[in-house]
Amino acid sequence: MPKAKRDFYRYHASLMEPWDGPASIAFTDGTVVGAVLDRNGLRPSRYWVTSDDLVIMASEVGVIDVEPAKVLRKGRLQPGRMFLVDTHEGRIIGDEEVKQRLADAHPYGDWMNTNQVALDSLPSRPHTLRPHQSVVQRQQVFGYTTEELKIILDPLARTGAEPLGVDGHRHTHRRAVAPLAACCSTTSRSCSPRSPTLRSTPSARSWSPPSAAPSGPRATCSTRSPGRAGRSTCPVR
Repeated sequence: MPKAKRDFYRYHASLMEPWDGPASIAFTDGTVVGAVLDRNGLRPSRYWVTSDDLVIMASEVGVIDVEPAKVLRKGRLQPGRMFLVDTHEGRIIGDEEVKQRLADAHPYGDWMNTNQVALDSLPSRPHTLRPHQSVVQRQQVFGYTTEELKIILDPLARTGAEPLGVDGHRHTHRRAVAPLAACCSTTSRSCSPRSPTLRSTPSARSWSPPSAAPSGPRATCSTRSPGRAGRSTCPVR
């Protein structure tokens, strides 16, 4: 990779964390129209270029009916790549040209060498153990949440591992516990085979039956929520 391009990425790495998507983002300023794909290529973005100067990009081929004889070029946006159409110049600008232009626009390497400070170069200082309430107050001021402290900062401090997130984890958990929570209540231990009501929190304990349990055959099911587990006998039909 050319040095100017590497410096461009190093500079922006301090401003934006790695992004895995999945997403295909379209953008325009009124003159140029483009799209960029996440670095893992988890969203399809296909394009056609026709003989009458039409460029079509969508997640699937065939969203617009085009005569095959008019298609001059077709392809797909690759992982981490950018697709750009300049309507003023009347041409498609390739990914390499776009990024080289951006890399050459500013002396990113000089900026990094002049202003970036490595943690290893900082002098050591004694650790100040602050009172608990003082720490909590600072966490509130800077917007820390219980989730960030438990899921991100605690593992980071204990193991030095980079925190990773996954889109949809909470919703996957909700779908997994909903069938079990639908017949059980961890608060009253009463059960109902009828439709449960869902409150705002995404745990099994947020599901509660509309009425007490009728008599009938009973089975054992498990209700689980993050950090808690309970068992209850539930009627089945």
